[in-house]
Amino acid sequence: QLLATELAEIPVDARHVLLDDIFPVLSRRSGYTYYINDEEDNTPPEDYPADSWQRALVRTALNDKASYVAEIAFEILKKVPLVHDDILAIEQVLSRKNKEQRKESVALLIKQPESVLKDSTSRLIVSKSADQRLAALEILSVLQEEQRLTDYVTEQVEAYRGRKLTKNEQVLMDKLAY
Repeated sequence: QLLATELAEIPVDARHVLLDDIFPVLSRRSGYTYYINDEEDNTPPEDYPADSWQRALVRTALNDKASYVAEIAFEILKKVPLVHDDILAIEQVLSRKNKEQRKESVALLIKQPESVLKDSTSRLIVSKSADQRLAALEILSVLQEEQRLTDYVTEQVEAYRGRKLTKNEQVLMDKLAY
């Protein structure tokens, strides 16, 4: 836990090495199958307990000022099952304007089970942060394009129509209009 709270104190060039060393999941490249002695590697992904120091470290790294460290955190989260606090940390990232981190965050949320995705989107869409509300609209746009959760998307869009919209919100709402 101490490491997670003091991560920012470690020099940036050492932070990413530290994460690489702590998380063996990073050595597995997604999308590729590796063979060891002509046998497929079917090693299951690491599954750290929800309250583990490893998860706390990753959540801290998500908010790191060094974008490379945050990228490593996203790579880790792509390869482990997410817990509620991970989802909340990803939602927090969506309060910022970093385009790449927003894209990664939305992609991670979209891959979650329906109930988790709905809960997260419902929190984001009522946020005081315009950036988080925009993220919710982006998620709804992706769901609409993929023709997933159509009733939920319609319900959220209808509920959102009554709000005073920013220019960017209006652009996304226009995209969501049926």
